[in-house]
Amino acid sequence: MFNASERVLILAPSENDSRVAAIVLHEADITAVGCLDIKDLCEQIFKGCGVIVIAEEALPNEQLHLLEHCLQHQQPWSDLPVILMTGQGTPRGWESFSASGNISLLERPFSRLTLIRAVQVALRARRKQYQVQQLLAQQEQAALKRDEFFATLSHELRTPLNVILGWTELLRTGDLNPDARADALAILERNAQMQKALIDDLLDTSRIITGKLHFEATPFSLTNLLGSLAKTFTPRAREKNIKVELHLPDGERPVYADESRMTQVITNLITNSIKFTAENGIIQIFLEESGGQYQVRVKDNGRGIDPTFLPYVFDRLKQEDMSTTRAHGGLGLGLAISAYIVQQHGGKLVARSDGRGKGSEFILTLPVYKESLKAAKPAPPLTTLPLDDLRVLVVDDSPDILTLINLWLMKTHATVKLTSSAREALEAISTFKPDVLLSDIGMPEMDGYEPISRVRNHTTPSIRNVPAIALTAYAKDEERARALKAGFQMHISKPISSDQLLTAVSSLASASLLKRELH
Repeated sequence: MFNASERVLILAPSENDSRVAAIVLHEADITAVGCLDIKDLCEQIFKGCGVIVIAEEALPNEQLHLLEHCLQHQQPWSDLPVILMTGQGTPRGWESFSASGNISLLERPFSRLTLIRAVQVALRARRKQYQVQQLLAQQEQAALKRDEFFATLSHELRTPLNVILGWTELLRTGDLNPDARADALAILERNAQMQKALIDDLLDTSRIITGKLHFEATPFSLTNLLGSLAKTFTPRAREKNIKVELHLPDGERPVYADESRMTQVITNLITNSIKFTAENGIIQIFLEESGGQYQVRVKDNGRGIDPTFLPYVFDRLKQEDMSTTRAHGGLGLGLAISAYIVQQHGGKLVARSDGRGKGSEFILTLPVYKESLKAAKPAPPLTTLPLDDLRVLVVDDSPDILTLINLWLMKTHATVKLTSSAREALEAISTFKPDVLLSDIGMPEMDGYEPISRVRNHTTPSIRNVPAIALTAYAKDEERARALKAGFQMHISKPISSDQLLTAVSSLASASLLKRELH
């Protein structure tokens, strides 16, 4: 295949000289092109070349400035090699010409092999320059994708934030009737959940890139999971008059996988179908078994996928429509995350569509689990133990978080001590003697790791053994491992609900309460 970047351009005193030089290079499998004059040479340079070979006699002084200008105005990555064949002494116009580019002298007489070797060395250097060009182009494209992604991220974060701030302002006026207040609270919760979902996708993407997305596989019923998720999404589909049809076989259809992650995958698929299916549409969910594998198919008659975009539907940071006029929001990370999760479970996720307006189908394939599922007693519902007289020491540098946690704990009649810095918490711990320590991690001056280290080395046993929860916005798996290694019994990432917090405090407090009763 012809490659302009590999061409050797030859400028000799005569056409015959150019032909002879070209024949020598052709014998070494080097593509050589003879040029008529400097003007022709410059035109050929802009079409692409690897090396220029010039005979000194072919450089008329009146046209030398054309070549100088051509070499001086190369792209930043380019330093075109020029081999100047010359006799003894200083070449014609050398002082001005040598400052214009990457010029090498080849003094006559020289052998055919010397010319070939000089050109081959120059071509190797030129290829590296083209590699730099490709890397720069890739970096530019990556930077463009990054900028588009962050512009979309800003939009997706600001939109629910605007809703939250706007409705909060309306609630503060006190002008809303009870029904409107209830609607306002539902809107606030929905938009806060949207922001949480965006942050979760960003964290999962970071874990995937760093290879730190972990799984906890257990056997579970794929039939039960699909049935439960279909019921969950039916009300949302009903808002658009979309019919959800579930086609499940009899039996449990066991798989061995991380159930929470598979829930995430199938949730993404159903959510996408609802998003891109118009009113009065239909979504069908199938579970089939074939060749030792299960196939979960989520099929809709919605917008469909453009054939040109279909190969990239699972790519990170790539969406079919990134314009400001796009009809549907989102970062486009959900499908990329889902494909990775399925792949790590030994399965496959593929997308099919006949084009715009013809719907789409996502097919999830998972290996069949050969063992039968053992009948297991359902886990008892989590209940919050009474926290009467329980002493909870809370440290967080955010006054709003402190106020919120205080309100939650005071409802259970716990005794709460609020501190706004690690240093203040350490000063209070000896006198307050908490049954549970609830600590932020990221705080100014002293983070949450240093005080838990001091607590675990305290001389008083009751303080040294106090149960501790790390409540933090640092949500990565390695941060959880670091918190547990530092001495915390639990790591809980923000945002957190009141039920989650009180259940966590209750579970840790039970041991403290029992010890208190024994003493």
